Amino acid sequence: MRKKGSIYIIIAMVTLGLLMLLQYNQPKELNWFPSYVAQHKIPYGTKVLNDLAENLFSDIQQVTTSPYDFLNTNPDAKGTYFFVNSQVNFDPTEIEKLLEWTASGNTLFVASDDFGEKMLDTLGLETAGLYDALIADKGQLHQLVHPTFRKESGYPIKKDTYTQYFSEIDTNRTTVLGIVDHLNADGKIKTNHFNVISKPFGGGKIILSTFPKAFTNYFILKDNNKDYTAGLLSYLNEHGTI
Repeated sequence: MRKKGSIYIIIAMVTLGLLMLLQYNQPKELNWFPSYVAQHKIPYGTKVLNDLAENLFSDIQQVTTSPYDFLNTNPDAKGTYFFVNSQVNFDPTEIEKLLEWTASGNTLFVASDDFGEKMLDTLGLETAGLYDALIADKGQLHQLVHPTFRKESGYPIKKDTYTQYFSEIDTNRTTVLGIVDHLNADGKIKTNHFNVISKPFGGGKIILSTFPKAFTNYFILKDNNKDYTAGLLSYLNEHGTI
C-alpha cells in the first residue's frame, strides 16, 4: 500500500510539473489597459509617442506636478502644454490657470475621451458618441482634413466599437483638423463627425482631440498610422517647448 501510495504521489507531482511547464510556455496575454504612460510599452502606453516626439521637437519637458502648481511655479513658461489620457478632467482652478496661460500666447493641446463638463461649457462645446456595436464592420475610420496629411483610404482602427466626437462647435471660430466615421467597406468617410478641432483663445490656441489612442503604441505602429499622429503633432511649434 505504501509503495502504491508513493507511485500516486510521483504521478501527481509529474502531472503538476507538466501543467506548470505548459502554463509557463504559453504566450503571455497582451495588457490592453489604457495607461497612456510615457514609459509603458504595452499597446495603450505612449513610449513610441515619446520617442517620436524627441525626434520632432527640440525641447520636451516631462511635467509631474498638476498644471496649477506647475504654472504657479513657472510663471514665465512658454510653449505647448500637451495632455493625452482616456480622461482629462481639470478642476475649475486648473482650467482657469490653463486658459489664462493659453490666452497669453501659448498652445493647449488635449487628447481625451472625456474633457469634463467645465472645460466643454467654457469653450462652448458638446460631445456625442459614435457607436458601432450593431454594425457588421466594427470600428472607426479616421481622417485628417488638411490635404498634406489626408490619406485617401483613411486611418482605420478596429479595436473599439465606440468613440467620441464634437457634436456642437462654433464654426465661425473653430477649425476642423480631423474627422471620424463608422468603418466602411469602401474605406471612405460618409458623414463628417468632427473629432479634432483647433480654436483661437486670446493670443493663443487650443487643440482638442477626442481620439487619444492616436498617440498610443498600438495605433502608431500599425500600418501607416504614424502619418496620422505625425500630422497632428505638426500643428505644434517644433521650435517651442512642449
